[in-house]
This record gives sequence, C-alpha cells and structure tokens, in this order.
Amino acid sequence: MINKKMVDKVLSDNYSRISDVVKYKYGSDPKEVKNKSVQVHKLLNRAPKSKSYYTEIHCLKDLSSYLKKVCKKDYSYLYFLSENTFIPIIGENIKGEIRITEDRLVTNFDCGFDLVNHECISELNIHGYKVIKIFKKRSTVDQDSLHKECFCKSDNKYYCGVLKPNADNTYKLLDMSGVVIFDNKKVEWSAKIKHIIIQ
Repeated sequence: MINKKMVDKVLSDNYSRISDVVKYKYGSDPKEVKNKSVQVHKLLNRAPKSKSYYTEIHCLKDLSSYLKKVCKKDYSYLYFLSENTFIPIIGENIKGEIRITEDRLVTNFDCGFDLVNHECISELNIHGYKVIKIFKKRSTVDQDSLHKECFCKSDNKYYCGVLKPNADNTYKLLDMSGVVIFDNKKVEWSAKIKHIIIQ
C-alpha cells in the first residue's frame, strides 16, 4: 500500500499538490484532471484489497516522474510504499571527511525497500537542514562515481566528494564547491551517491 504520510510530506516539502502531479502527467483539461485526481485520492485512501485499473505503481511512478522533472528531486517510486527497509547511517560528513559512527551508536534510516545493500551518511547543508546521502555498498571503484558526488575509502579513511582520476592511477577528491579534499591518493572503493533526502 501507498505510504500516504510520506507522499503528503514529500509533496508539501516541494510546495506541490496531487493536482500538480496530475496536470504534469495528464495535461490541464479540467475534466481529465478531476477524473484522475479522484482516482489518485482513492488510491491514497483506499481499503486493502480493493481493485483499480489505475494501480498504486502507476500512481507512484507518476509522482516519482513529477518530482524528478519538475522539482529536481530523485525519489524512487518504491520509496512511497509502506514496506520500507531500514539502512544504517554509518557516519557524518564534515568538510568531506566522514566521521564514522561506532557500531553500538549506529542509527537506522527508513529509506524505501528497494535500497537493500545500501548505507548512508548524514550532513548538515548550508541552511542547517539534515541531509541523508545514500549509496550502495561497493568493493571496487565504481566508474559511475567518477566526476559525481560519491562516498569513497582511501588509506582506511572515508570521504565524500567528487572523485577525479589522475594519470598515475591515483585520484583527486573535491568538495561540491571545488575545494581539494585530497589528491594523489589510491582509492580502495567508491560508490556514487544515489539518493539525497532532506529531513
């Protein structure tokens, strides 16, 4: 079933309503908007085992598409289902270097059940909001993480930044504003930041 509280929260956080999603996906014809809005509201408030040709998956894919294209927020449609997976917040990002949390103090984050084998880190953004950055557990340098924000391990320490390869099989890591975190270091593994969630 759809996690209605999660849908309402994400739409509210992005200054949007269900009608905005419907108009984005199906156009602005008043009759079509009203008809589809009623279907969506029935899905969000439906009783278990009731049936509809416009399914929860259709609804959530429309929502995910709207958030990605219009709000520039990347949410998997599975994030809005009520069957969620808790993943560990393994550390905190402080100026690119990750302060790893002791095992006994690790807390979990309810992320969406499609993100098994993932972990996350937390940081504060420039506005003082807590940000959760989710990445997949890796054992090698993920080529998809080059030139994109990633989580990486080098010299038995953990970092978060934009990874760039050097000519001598070493790497440079920059923060999002271009400041060098490290240079000419071997990197044991890296993983692209896949999801960013502001709390």
